Amino acid sequence: MEQNSPKVSIIVPCYNSEKYLDVFFQGILSDSHTNIELIMVNDGSTDHTEDKILSYKPKIDQRGGELIYIKQKNAGAAEAINSGLKVFTGDYLIWPDSDDELINNSIGDRVDYMERHPDIAILLTNFITVHEAQPDTVVEHSAEMFASWNEDTFFKDLLDGNAGVGPPYYIARSEIVLRQIPDRMIYNNRSGQNYQLVLPLAFGNKVAIWRDSKPYYKYYLRLNSHSHTNKKERGKVLTHMQRLGENVCTTVGTIPNMTSDERLFYKKKAIDLQYNLSLNACFEYNARASFMHLFSQLRAQKGTVWKRNRIKWWIWHIPGGYRLVKWLKRL
Repeated sequence: MEQNSPKVSIIVPCYNSEKYLDVFFQGILSDSHTNIELIMVNDGSTDHTEDKILSYKPKIDQRGGELIYIKQKNAGAAEAINSGLKVFTGDYLIWPDSDDELINNSIGDRVDYMERHPDIAILLTNFITVHEAQPDTVVEHSAEMFASWNEDTFFKDLLDGNAGVGPPYYIARSEIVLRQIPDRMIYNNRSGQNYQLVLPLAFGNKVAIWRDSKPYYKYYLRLNSHSHTNKKERGKVLTHMQRLGENVCTTVGTIPNMTSDERLFYKKKAIDLQYNLSLNACFEYNARASFMHLFSQLRAQKGTVWKRNRIKWWIWHIPGGYRLVKWLKRL
């Protein structure tokens, strides 16, 4: 084990992840940083996820790290994160997905950056997106997305839709995690975990974007992801987006050190976000009636409809507009 090196806790929710874990563990084992507390949470898997995880324990131990295995009934990724939050002891915290990959010395380089910048609470670094069938072909790089994001207004921008939580490409200082999430528990409704972690950490703390970093996270687009759900499954997607909004609304209501005026202000923005996320999903999956209903509701509440969703409203009122937009996106 590296002498006096910071310990990094890695909380990894796993559900039927057996076929992805060899790639995941390779990213861990190839990293220069060995002082890790790898908390693998088996969220009620029905495949051989448990066997695969435990087969790597000797290799983690041999490098001087620790693998903690937790098994629970299926309760969703957020509850798996909660199981890890209850036991983590590291100086830093990351929470990658089990079907993605840490690359380019992800842990070691990010820890080094945080050690050189002790004022940073949470750091965002570049990631790449690939298709499952072509993992060596980059289809998107985060640098272009990050170019328009503002570190100083990141918390507000998340609620305004001018920044996003994306895949879990973060590293956070544990003392900030424990201060902002003092009960070691985030809101769980089975639809995601990043808003519940990132919003409390970003509020009132220094957020940094390492814009010229290497990509340290490889995000895999998979056929069974929400972004690839077919039309028959669109109801589930719309429910998922509604629940993401619930995550935000509930989380904003529990962030410590907010004044009553701030909480009121940000709760309104959280409600607007909930509606706008759903509007975006309705457009993506051709749910015109639901879009119009939600749009009217938000306007009646004097909420803020994002500019891009106002544009989508007009597109649907132009004969053939929706089909034209979808055709252009396929080009």
